[in-house]
Amino acid sequence: MSDIKFILKEPNSKQETIIFLIYRNNYKRLKYSTGENIKPEFWNFKTQRTIENITGDSILKEKNKSINTQLNRYYNKLTEILTDFKKQNITPGIDLIKKELDREFKKNTPNEKLNFLNSILEFIKTTNKKVRTKQSYESTYNHLLKYIEFRNIKNFNFENINLDFYDDFVRYLNENLFSVNTIGKHIKNIKVFMNDSKEKKLHTNTEYLSKRFKTVEEETESIYLTEEELNRLYNLDLSNNKRLEKVRDLFIIGCRTGLRFSDLTQITPENIIYNGQIIKIKTIKTDELVNIPLHWTAKEILIKYNYDLPRTISNQKMNDYLKELGKLAEINETFNTSITKGGFRIDKNYKKHELITVHTARRSFATNMYLQDIPSISIMKITGHRTEKSFLRYIKISQEDNAKKLLLHPYFTKQANFKVVI
Repeated sequence: MSDIKFILKEPNSKQETIIFLIYRNNYKRLKYSTGENIKPEFWNFKTQRTIENITGDSILKEKNKSINTQLNRYYNKLTEILTDFKKQNITPGIDLIKKELDREFKKNTPNEKLNFLNSILEFIKTTNKKVRTKQSYESTYNHLLKYIEFRNIKNFNFENINLDFYDDFVRYLNENLFSVNTIGKHIKNIKVFMNDSKEKKLHTNTEYLSKRFKTVEEETESIYLTEEELNRLYNLDLSNNKRLEKVRDLFIIGCRTGLRFSDLTQITPENIIYNGQIIKIKTIKTDELVNIPLHWTAKEILIKYNYDLPRTISNQKMNDYLKELGKLAEINETFNTSITKGGFRIDKNYKKHELITVHTARRSFATNMYLQDIPSISIMKITGHRTEKSFLRYIKISQEDNAKKLLLHPYFTKQANFKVVI
């Protein structure tokens, strides 16, 4: 790999000098000692290896050959590490790469193996959690490293995870303007790490189980698209823009079925049952079999593509295109968001189309069905929510929509007839 190099610490020295492995990633550089020494006169700066073809000195020749073997081990191991992270869709930081190299070339002593940070790396490497969850774990690990460096903490280990640490780490994250929910995510992950290492009998610390060591969170405002807005999107003439047409069609299917985008490309004619009226499919994330009644717009789109929907693209690209579609459909209602960062409440106004994302589809599906008085339990059978409490937090119904819904209740009508209870 072109971004992996070997250099000499002192290339102009007359004496032996250390050989460093150099790796560059996202404008950051890892400089890692190989522990090997060589005189620069026996170093090939072009190939970045020692010169093996030395006449008359078999001992030096064997030494240089041995060094090259070790350098190749470093090169191959680093390539393997980077490939493993790539397969997991993780972009590792320099510190994480260094830890992996240490694991291979600087064998830990028994006491070092009990180190809290090393246990996190082992957990990330071996857990069967989804890619995004692993990325969240790695983010927490990296922020812990920054916190330890900033506070200049020596020998950070399991016993450090106490209530004093909790208060100080939350304070540190607030000082760095993290949102409440991001702070909560990091605390939640630390508790996961501690539970895993406790199960492995690496420590006996229970202070992290205190009620004060709590996962903080706040409810955030997320949009959903109304029936009228969805119909506006559906009726857009995009015949001259196939890129947006495909994204729009996939989004409408998501809004009308509640399926995640990862599930949409699974749909085949065999998934359509009951005379074309129901989708029967096993979801990827939850591995559950769901049966979903087909909305008439979803039927039309499936028929349009002969039940072979366009391939999904990255969430980032999808989100960009969805905002573009929302603007074309004139979904321009002003929407206020409020979030706590660094202990301060921040309010900001957006045009509604600026907030449309891939996840808006499932929220729109659940909220619109709820507004149509479809029982929560029926919707939950499709969305996969286990409790009504978690489901109702998922529903994004505005104060105005709630008032309009209540107006239809007999209590607010002239014909209402109630008994007086004394």
